[in-house]
Amino acid sequence: MSDNATSAAANTLTLPEDLGIAQAASLRAELLKYLDSDADMSIEGGENPRLHAAGLQLIAALLRDRQATGRSWHWDQLSPALREAAASLGLNELLQIPPAQEAGEEAKTE
Repeated sequence: MSDNATSAAANTLTLPEDLGIAQAASLRAELLKYLDSDADMSIEGGENPRLHAAGLQLIAALLRDRQATGRSWHWDQLSPALREAAASLGLNELLQIPPAQEAGEEAKTE
């Protein structure tokens, strides 16, 4: 693996499928790894069937702190459940949830 690929992988946060309150401590420990990284961080949140406000609040705190220190980040994927939970908690602005089409999600047609 090249250094660039290693660096990119190291700065990609893949959110766990379960963002329940029972996982808050382990999620916090994982998020702290990304707090002081100067590299652009990407977040993959494509599969989150179980969400809790505590998990989203931890993610929001990380992104707020990164933004306050001028560190960049972006969403690579967003699950519909994550979108819905963020909207219902009023976290869309803080989490910078883009419209579905801008987040690389294609409209599904059958």
